[in-house]
Amino acid sequence: MAPGDITATVQPNPNVPVTIYYDQHHVPHIYGATDQALAFGAGWAATHDRLFLMDVLRHYGSGTLSQFLGPSCADEQMDHDQLLVADYTPAQAQAQIAALPKEYGAQGTRLVIMGTAYVNGINDYIAATSTDPSLLPADYAAVGAPPQPWTTADIISIASLIGGIFGKGGGGEVANAALLQYLDRQLGSASAGQAAFTAFKEQNDPAAPTTVTASFPYEIPGTIDTATTAMPDNAAAPLSGGPTDTTPGCSLTAPNKAALGIVASLLRLPRSMAMSNALLVDAAHSTTGHPIAVFGPQVGYFAPQILMQEDLHSPGIAAEGAAFPGVSFVVQLAAAQTSRGRPPQPRATWWTSGSSSSATRPAARPPRRARTTSSTASACR
Repeated sequence: MAPGDITATVQPNPNVPVTIYYDQHHVPHIYGATDQALAFGAGWAATHDRLFLMDVLRHYGSGTLSQFLGPSCADEQMDHDQLLVADYTPAQAQAQIAALPKEYGAQGTRLVIMGTAYVNGINDYIAATSTDPSLLPADYAAVGAPPQPWTTADIISIASLIGGIFGKGGGGEVANAALLQYLDRQLGSASAGQAAFTAFKEQNDPAAPTTVTASFPYEIPGTIDTATTAMPDNAAAPLSGGPTDTTPGCSLTAPNKAALGIVASLLRLPRSMAMSNALLVDAAHSTTGHPIAVFGPQVGYFAPQILMQEDLHSPGIAAEGAAFPGVSFVVQLAAAQTSRGRPPQPRATWWTSGSSSSATRPAARPPRRARTTSSTASACR
């Protein structure tokens, strides 16, 4: 970046060889002497710009919003819903970090080193807030407690949350069963209902335009295990047995409005956008005389934005783009990126999943009070 574009220069810690340059749009350009120093600077910069958002994300991802914000009904329900997606204990989340070197070798070791340095950068900023409260976002006044130190397990919590929003699909077996039962009743027979149900299912269209010439297995059904297949007596009835109810009296605790706004925006993702979107302005309608393109993934628009722009540099990394706060020691949406002396490579953006990665299946309910009868209940995995 040109010297005239720099509006501020920060060296977060004299013992860490990293410098952060902020440009006119307050985008951090982070230069570290090592990958570890770069990750430290990325953690510090993310916390400087998105501390309260990151705190909400890590507690939401770990199912502890109620602990952080107070036991309001909304917070309890969001904790319940998230734990159905990723019910990791702190020890289990930490174990995932510890397993990276064994599973991915040198790349896994590098990831652990950078993730640990990233958390150190976050905690360095948080420590500074204890002596300079002006560094804290005003939202913490409503929380009534200062931010607590991070661990690398918090990275797993945020990654689980983001992955659950954008990466999961499927789980509609009970709704499909309700539709099939409805069609059976309306059409008068199981065979007619099944025929109509099959007609509604997505089918491969040989005439559809494609962008690849080779075929590959995708969404190919495997063998059905009849032992895990059952038709509910009334699939349209509300499910029971799961954490659907909140604590009596939780409505007496008002939810934190700032945090609720963040979570409400997250819950609209990616449903808030029908598809990935683009805003295009031609040169004739641009004040600069140059065409403008803003290509938006399915993350919507709200403040503070769930994505933050950053520019990362170390001897082996040069990446500019956007990342999710709390996991931003690597760029997740980048135009170009280099690593270990390689030429710049185009990078992909985040996409939402259309695959069936979750399923609802019957499970035996343990007998109660020494009774020998059993029934089935829906369980997600």
